[in-house]
Amino acid sequence: ALKLLEESGNDIKLVITDEMMPGMSGHELSGKMKLKYPEMPIILISGYLSGIDDSVFELQNFVKILMKPVSIAELDVVIREVLRESPETL
Repeated sequence: ALKLLEESGNDIKLVITDEMMPGMSGHELSGKMKLKYPEMPIILISGYLSGIDDSVFELQNFVKILMKPVSIAELDVVIREVLRESPETL
């Protein structure tokens, strides 16, 4: 994901990530992205957030945190809302 963002930085308008991934968590990925792309909106999707301090998520500035299962309709609404609010897409 980081490599893809590096290669396509300005073409990507939104990142959607899961919290539980092999090698790096969603909040760790977000932290790395925010260093280089501080305005990039990031949506976190997870089925399990228990045991993770809320301050971790506040620091990452996720625009939305969705709990699994997420319907396509719900994801569609959230993506449209986020892109509509993003200065990059105006």
